[in-house]
Order: sequence, then structure tokens, then C-alpha cells
Amino acid sequence: MGLQLAPDISFCDAGGRFVFLDLAADRYFCLGTDMERSFARLVAGEPLSDDDCGGLTSLVRQRLLVETDGPGVPSRFTPTISPVRSAFEGTANIGLQHVVDASVSLVRARIDLRYRSLCRLIGALRAAKAERLRTDENENAAMLAEAFRRAALITGSLNQCLAISIAMTRKAIANNLDVDLVMGVRLRPFQAHAWIQHGDLLLSDELDTVIPFTPILLI
Repeated sequence: MGLQLAPDISFCDAGGRFVFLDLAADRYFCLGTDMERSFARLVAGEPLSDDDCGGLTSLVRQRLLVETDGPGVPSRFTPTISPVRSAFEGTANIGLQHVVDASVSLVRARIDLRYRSLCRLIGALRAAKAERLRTDENENAAMLAEAFRRAALITGSLNQCLAISIAMTRKAIANNLDVDLVMGVRLRPFQAHAWIQHGDLLLSDELDTVIPFTPILLI
């Protein structure tokens, strides 16, 4: 009998503390000290004491962990590729219509975030990505980045990282462009951020903006 993360729960090690994301509840949280030690031993595959088992059973009751038939432990989230360059380092030539389309997509994403659950929005993106073809055209990626950079200025959405990320992912999927939406966290003080990557190319931010964040979810 093993334990795995429950659906829609993800976590990462952010500077020595485990941070969890519950998509269904749309919240980030940490465990108490004793519970975190037990969870760390579970993740490391170390022997568990009776107190550890009692604490982990509590996490099962809270629906953070689920029992599995075979052996298994939750694994840390690790993105396949870390960004090493940013599309913001250059400027792509785009037409006005690209900016208009990006602006409309961005406004729609902001409305969706207000009236639809984050879990449903992320689920829809996952499903859409699974059905689309993928291409590795950096020129299209740069154009996408430039269109949304200008759209964010026009719509007053510069600080709306999640809306920008959702809108960019939707537009990329519509154009068969392979992108990843990454959500990350940092501690002391706590902050969450979302960004878009095309391979190792960062599309929605400067590199310095995302470096302090530890990825917790990849879509």
C-alpha cells in the first residue's frame, strides 16, 4: 500500500519548506512542522514511525493524499526545461490585428478567472493541449510574446500574470504552438507567479522576474 498526491494537488520544495497548491480549492498552503517532517520522510522513502503514519493518515482524511494499491510516494514537481532566455530581449514585428486579438483573449481570460474556477480553466487547457498538434517555431513564439506584451499595456493587465498566462496558452494552442504554462511560488514573503515558456524561451516575462520562483505546477 502506498500514498500519492490527490488529484489537483501539487507541491514543491521552496527554500526548505513544502508548499502545496490545491487547484480545486484555489489555495496555497504549508503543513505544520510535525506533519511536514512526516511528509518529508514519506517523499524521501524513509522508514515511517507510528506518529508519521498517524499524521499521514490525517492527510488522507483531508484528501491531500490518496492510498494506492502498489508502492509509491509523492514526487516533487520538476519542470523538464528551465528558461534560459526571454523573448523580451528582442522585439518581433507584428501587425495591429495580432495585438487586437491578444487584447480580446486577455480580457476574456480575466472574465473567466472571475466567474469560473481555476481548476476548470486548467483542466480545459490540459484537454486542449492534448488534442493539438505541436510545432517548434521560435518566430511564432516571439510574435505571440510581443502581441501579449502590447496587449497587457493596452488593457492594463501588466500585473495579471495568471490571466496573461491563460490567454497566451489558449492562443498558442489555437496556433499549434507548443508552450507550457508554469505556476511557481516563493517564500519570505509568500508570492505566487505564473508564466509561459516555449522550450527554454520565456515568453511572458523577463528572466529576472521568474528566477526567484520555484515551479509548483506545469500545464
